[in-house]
Amino acid sequence: MNTNYASENKTKVIVFGAGGIGPIIVKEKIERFGLPYEIIAFADNNNNLHGKLLWGMPIIAPKDIVSLEYDHIIISPVRPAFLECIFEQLTKEYRIPSEEINTRFVFSTVFWEARFIALRNAAQNIINNGVNGEVAELGVFQGEFARHINKQFPDRKLYLFDTFEGFSKDDIRKDFEKGSTEKILEEEYNFSGTNEEYVLERMEYPENCIIKKGYFPKTAEGLEEKFSFVSLDADLYNPMFEGLKYFYPRLEKGGYIFVHDFYHEDFIGTRKAVMEYNNKIEKLHYVPLGDNCSVGIMK
Repeated sequence: MNTNYASENKTKVIVFGAGGIGPIIVKEKIERFGLPYEIIAFADNNNNLHGKLLWGMPIIAPKDIVSLEYDHIIISPVRPAFLECIFEQLTKEYRIPSEEINTRFVFSTVFWEARFIALRNAAQNIINNGVNGEVAELGVFQGEFARHINKQFPDRKLYLFDTFEGFSKDDIRKDFEKGSTEKILEEEYNFSGTNEEYVLERMEYPENCIIKKGYFPKTAEGLEEKFSFVSLDADLYNPMFEGLKYFYPRLEKGGYIFVHDFYHEDFIGTRKAVMEYNNKIEKLHYVPLGDNCSVGIMK
């Protein structure tokens, strides 16, 4: 066994996932809270990363995990779908005991918690202040955030707008024109692995949910609703800009729009969409939500 990577007085961990924001969150959390962990390697399914270094640690193929001495494996991807797939890969393909795998390390960080807390507080304000209007999300994927919206607003209709087939090629091309790199094409950002049935099964009040499948804003044609809360999480410039154009005029006074990926280093189209709307159409009052990624807009 190779034990040269870590000191003996710390818990030896292998981080599964060497791309995206996941490993950054793991590293920052270990450092911020002084956790007694020492990363000895990163594992990843991307063959192009194997043999490279990340912060001085080797990136290995998953099959090579068993050749190292470690205490825990931390799964770093922040999307629930990827986490579940990796957990299944490790336990079934490589026979790694489930108790050696930490699936909650990333999800218990400020990245998710701050966003959920902000939603809860916004919902409390909306309800306490008597703000009318339904709720919606543009960019649902597997419904992870939508189910929290559904829970916080049990008496309001929740409109769920998504292609449920991933990004539009035209929208991707538009983001390239806006300066995005090919990172937005990486497997981590493939959001086609979902469907309406799966999303509805996750909802606490599915009877309140209205699926609007297809390309936005065409899917909003004929809808006459006003809104008290909207989550915009479509990632790319065009749907985010169209989302603001559609929802902000229909947002009730005292309502909120949460814009995800405003600070994301790969999805720069989101920030460009907000700034263009703010500079050319209508001034927005927006503030950071504390999750290193989102802003909240209040009307």
